[in-house]
Amino acid sequence: MKVIPNFPKSLTHNPDSVVKYPKAFGLYIMEARLNDVTFQIMNGDITTLDVNAIVVSTPPRLELAGGDIGKRILHRGGPTIMDELDALRYAEPGEAVLTGAGTLPAQWIIHVSSPRMGSGGERGKLASGVWNAMRLAVSKQMRSVAFTPLATGSFGYPVEGCASVMAQKIVDFTFEELDGLSSIIICLDDPATQPIFESAFNKHINIAFNEAGIT
Repeated sequence: MKVIPNFPKSLTHNPDSVVKYPKAFGLYIMEARLNDVTFQIMNGDITTLDVNAIVVSTPPRLELAGGDIGKRILHRGGPTIMDELDALRYAEPGEAVLTGAGTLPAQWIIHVSSPRMGSGGERGKLASGVWNAMRLAVSKQMRSVAFTPLATGSFGYPVEGCASVMAQKIVDFTFEELDGLSSIIICLDDPATQPIFESAFNKHINIAFNEAGIT
């Protein structure tokens, strides 16, 4: 694998910092490094990833059974995950809550209470959810997190809009105090969404450098 140069706040951005890989399920298809954080976009199954936490959507009533990813989490992770969510009961859209990951390879699950399209203020709620998920990861001193596309699927949020919001908030968060967080993965179920997320992250990484006055 090609070595990716690191470009912290004080160093010059190099557009060659992004490396692309052939489309393949279960493999990284893009990798970049910014502010001591490695971004990776992959096609794969998030329930198989050995990371500190996976980040998934949930409705405000904190359920997992409504979509394919939720069903896989419950099937592979076991009933304790839902038991913990039942104890929490509710989260306002834009909030993020934490449970254990049961028997999944991950240690934790960050559940982002996600807006349903048409409910009003969807973009702001999604942005808050992404930011709060990152804050929660840092508060628990996590080193690695993996996100699914949030609020898409049955929630109805367009994939293009999701990619834009997630890329902006995640990239911006790397300019905060990260307390050891060094790996962020975007795990895609649908390979057709790869170019959408790849384009969004490339765009917002470049915007971050331009706004910081780094050329």
